[in-house]
Formats: sequence, structure tokens, C-alpha cells
Amino acid sequence: MREGDVPGSSKVVEPLMYHLALYGDQNRLKRLTRRLVDAGVSFTASTSKIFRDNPVISREIMNRILGETFSISPKPFNDAFCARLFATKALSVSLIVTGMQVLGVDAIGPLSTRELAVREGRPETIRERIDQMRAAGISIGSSRFSRLVEKFAVENEAHLLEQLLASDQHPETLEDQQLQESLLASHMAAQNWRKMKTSLIIQTAFSKQPHIERWNLLLRGHLALRRLNAARQTLDEMLVGGIPVSAISCKALLQSVLRPRNPGKRPVSCAPHHQEDDLSTIINMLMGIVQSGRSLPPTSWKEIFLRLGQTGRLDELERLAIWLAAFYSPQTAEAAYARFSPHRTLPRTRLPSATPSVPKTLSPSHPSHPLRQLFPANFHRAVIAWGFLSPPASLSTTTTLTSPSHPSPLTTTSPPWTRGLRLLATLRSYGVAIRTPVLRKAFQQRLLVLFGPGTSSRPANRLARARNAVPMHVMVADARDMWGDDILDGLELPGVDGELTRAVAGGGGAEREEGMIGGEETVEGKGGVDGG
Repeated sequence: MREGDVPGSSKVVEPLMYHLALYGDQNRLKRLTRRLVDAGVSFTASTSKIFRDNPVISREIMNRILGETFSISPKPFNDAFCARLFATKALSVSLIVTGMQVLGVDAIGPLSTRELAVREGRPETIRERIDQMRAAGISIGSSRFSRLVEKFAVENEAHLLEQLLASDQHPETLEDQQLQESLLASHMAAQNWRKMKTSLIIQTAFSKQPHIERWNLLLRGHLALRRLNAARQTLDEMLVGGIPVSAISCKALLQSVLRPRNPGKRPVSCAPHHQEDDLSTIINMLMGIVQSGRSLPPTSWKEIFLRLGQTGRLDELERLAIWLAAFYSPQTAEAAYARFSPHRTLPRTRLPSATPSVPKTLSPSHPSHPLRQLFPANFHRAVIAWGFLSPPASLSTTTTLTSPSHPSPLTTTSPPWTRGLRLLATLRSYGVAIRTPVLRKAFQQRLLVLFGPGTSSRPANRLARARNAVPMHVMVADARDMWGDDILDGLELPGVDGELTRAVAGGGGAEREEGMIGGEETVEGKGGVDGG
């Protein structure tokens, strides 16, 4: 054929094709068919006779060969039709399998597998039928339902097999994980322990660590039902037993415990099922996870930081930020448990020897380091803004902080507006990478809000300006004392440059005065961690 010697018709090569189809190499048959078609040899007149004289060579087989030759995907065999065949008692299973083999069926779906299993009933006979089909070149497919049928049959789990086959769920619904978790929660709510246990086994049948996955499923079930006390108890048992909390479960914790909040807004008012302090609840839960030495995505804390700042709970924000910095800092990680314990006490034996999942060789300034992810530039800008916007209840605030150089609690007194700078200075001592230009710009924006010629459109900024009684030169001096001279390098305030120059030079001697105490105002919109 390479030399142009092409058969005049397909009849000449029919014996060879017949032999290759029944006994030979399918790849060779495909190559031969392609060459004959490329050479213009027609098969139309002879294929009908081949099918009539040789029923084993079905039209399905020839269509498949030609489809593979010309890259045309074959149409899958109808699963519902196969299921009806298996449900027809007049036809033996062996006859059905032989018929499928003749028709070129190479796999059945979950519906067919279910009818076959229901018909056979016992695990050992189901195994035999599956082996029989495999010997005939027919697979039960890769659906979760089909794999469960085979798994329970092989393991002789007659009880589980019976419950699986008796379920009113469509076999394909087992592929929907979200639906399966919803059904598990409904079984828990109805206290149907038999169905709950079966659901847990089915959902974790192919898990590498089914015990761990089942505990996480139970935790998410309680959260879906808003049973926070049961969720706390389950979480405590997991931590005591050394069972990791998955990232999916951590996300479910945040979504279930925290009140709803629209982007750029404060959390909504307490709903009936949120009678307790949701922030304290979730903080204690997540701190317990971290203390247990389990991995927790650092970004899980972003929403908590934001809500603490928005609601003016800066004392709690400071304590939490320093606790996390100490736990993930290369300088203090191993001793963090002893120095910064949460409100709940845990066994000392559970203290990890080092922070898990954080290599000691990873620099805190690396984008992948937890410290960098916990405290990004947006956090730096936000805490400075929250400090400036905090109510001036007094000329100074007293805060108890710690640092690597002073592991014992250290009480400091400073003006309220400096809370953000003071916290960032403390975090810097733990190795948190903080860029001074970011702080300088944030400080500059706050000074413009308080002393600039314009008026902010945000009520919180206007209120802060109205009640501020601290002169600019005092703020500049405090910022220099707290952070260093570099925070003032290149500082520019359009419209108040003269006053700024005198403030930087240390001029002006006005005394601080206590401002009017207004209602508590918090950061909203772009003043949070989400924006500057």
C-alpha cells in the first residue's frame, strides 16, 4: 500500500480484518482501517455481510474502532437501559453480561450496579458477578456508589451493603459532598443514630484517615445545626485526642459562629441564636486549635482582627495579636504556650516542641510565613487608624504588653491615639516585618484628617477631628519616641506644611487637653483591614 498497490475493494482484505477483529491486535486493525480509508477503499457494501455472518463482530465494535481511528468519541451505553435489563428477572445475569459483551459495552453505571447488587443480594454473589463482568471486559465504573458496593461486598459488610441498597437516594447524589453533609446534619437533628453512623461510614469509606474525617464531619454537623455548645464539646474532644481540625472545618467555624457582616460594614445586630459573644467564642475555639499544635490557616484571623477593630475592642485585639506573634515567632514559638495561655487551660503535655508547618529556616519576612500572612500591610494601616479613632476617654491609656526582651507583662502608659503604633512596635520585636513607609503614609493620612484643610466625608473621621485636643507637635513627638526618626522622613502634609515643619523641629508647647467624650465610634468601610 505504501507503493500504491491498493486493493480494489474491501472484500480482498476481509479475511485479514476478520482475523484481527477476533484474535489479533486491535491497534494493527485500526492502522489497517485508517490506511484503507485513506486510500479510498469503501467498506459500505461488505460490512453488512460481516455483521450477519459473524455476530461477535458487532456494529458497536466496528463503530468503536472507526471512532478511535478518526478521534470520534463513542456514545456511552445507556445506564438506565442496562439497569432495566438487570431488573428483568426473565433474563439471567449471565445472559445479560454476554449480551453486553457482544454489544461492546465496556462499563456500566451506578444504576446498573445497584440493580445487579439488589438482584444478587449477598456480598459473595455480588463479588462473583463483578468478577464475571471484569472477565468479560466490563467495568462497574468509577462512581462512588459502585465503588462502595464493591468495597462492602469484598469486605463482607452485609449490613452496610443492605442499608446502601435500601437508601432512597439516587446513586449519583453520593457525589455531592455538600448534600451528604446536609443529610448527615438532618440525621443528627432527628437523632437517627443508625442513619447517622451509616452516613459517616459512607462519606469516609475512601478516606486515608477516616477516623479524623468523621470527627470533622460531626463538628460541621453541629455547626450546621447551630449547636454551639455541642460544637465546642466536640472540638475539645478532638483537641484532647490530638485530632486535626481541617481547613474546611475552620471555615465552617467562622461562618457558623460569627454574626453576618456585609463587606465594609460592622456586624449586624445580634440574632436570636447569637445571644452570646460570638467573637470571644470563636477566638477561644481557634486559640485552642493553635495551642494543640495543629495547623490553622493564618488568614482565618483576618475577619476576627477586622471585627475587633470595627467594634472598638482594641484591648482584645492587642492581646490576640501579640499572642499569635509569640506563637509563630522564631524567637518565642517553643515557649509561647507557657507565656501566653488562652482563657482555657490545656494539658502541658500537648505543648508542641516547635511551631508545626513553619520551617525554622523560613524568614518571617517571606510571603509564606504565618507572621507575614497574619499581619499584612493592610493590618498595619488599619490599627493605626483604629488608634486615632479610639475615644479619648482620658489623656492616656494603660496597657499591659509583652515582648521577647520582656517576657513578663509590662505596663505602659501612652495616649490613646498611639495604640496602633505601640502595637506595631511590639509586633516588630517579635520579628513581624513592618515597612516604615507604610506606617509613615498611614500616619500622614491620620494627621491630614485631624489637621488638614479639608473635611472628611466619613462621620467617624469628623467626630475624631471634633473631639481631638492633642496638638500636632505632640503627636509628632510621640510618634518619633515610639517608632524612631525614620517615621518622619519625607512626611508631607499639604496645606499645613508650616505647622508640620515646626512640629518635626520640636516647636510648640501647647499642653494636652482632655477632649469631649463622644459616643463610641468605630472604623467602618475603608478604614478596616480591607482598605486604608
